[in-house]
Parts: sequence; C-alpha cells; structure tokens
Amino acid sequence: MAEPDKYREMYREQLQSAQLAAHGAKIMLKKIEILTREDDEIRDFQANGWPEPRSHTRRAESEAEAAEEVPVTRKPKVVRLLSQDPGREWSVREIGEALGIENQKSLRVTLEEMVKAGTLLKTSDARYQYAATQPFDA
Repeated sequence: MAEPDKYREMYREQLQSAQLAAHGAKIMLKKIEILTREDDEIRDFQANGWPEPRSHTRRAESEAEAAEEVPVTRKPKVVRLLSQDPGREWSVREIGEALGIENQKSLRVTLEEMVKAGTLLKTSDARYQYAATQPFDA
C-alpha cells in the first residue's frame, strides 16, 4: 500500500469515528434538552400547583351505547363551514383552525370519510371543497 493510500484510509477511519461521536453527542444534547424542559415543568408545578387530573370515562359496552355517549357534531360543522363558500378549497389546517379542532389527524380521517360519502371533494393538492350537488344527512 502506498503512503498516500495508507494515510487516506487512516483519516477516513478517524472521520467515521468522529462522525459517530458527533452523532452520539447530538443525541445526548437532545436528551438533556428534554430533561431540562421536564425539570422546568416540575418546578412550575411545584410553584403554581399541579394541574387538574384528566377525567376518565368508561368505555361503552355496545355500539348503540357508544353512539349515545358521543354526539356526532364534527361533520355537520364541517359542512356548514365549507358550504358557506362552496368554491373555496380548504386545507386541513384551515378547517381545524376555523372549527377549533387541534387534532389534525383525527380531522383528516373525518374529512376522508366525508369524501368517500360524496359530501366533500378532495383536490390533488390535499385540499377539501364542499360538493354542492351532494346533500349531507346529519
């Protein structure tokens, strides 16, 4: 092996080792940031009081009972909003903000159900529009 090749290989190995060490350091910094945020949160709780516990609800024993417990209000709200301006194409974020819905994944599932039912149209750029020819049964 020629001298330059020997040094080239040696420095490649050193570079790989340094890159691995840098990756490990980045992971440790992220973990430290998480722990610092959690420590700050605990100190805030200690100073200002602990948050109220979340309410726990029991699961419904049957589908009929589940339907009674959880009123379906999201779809009619979406229809009312989008039907106000039928030509407008809405993003999931815009619909969520207008209706006060924070969980975009859940909203996206609802919108996809409405597309399958023919209540909404979905454009190629993932925007939703009211399908004015399809009435919605609430």
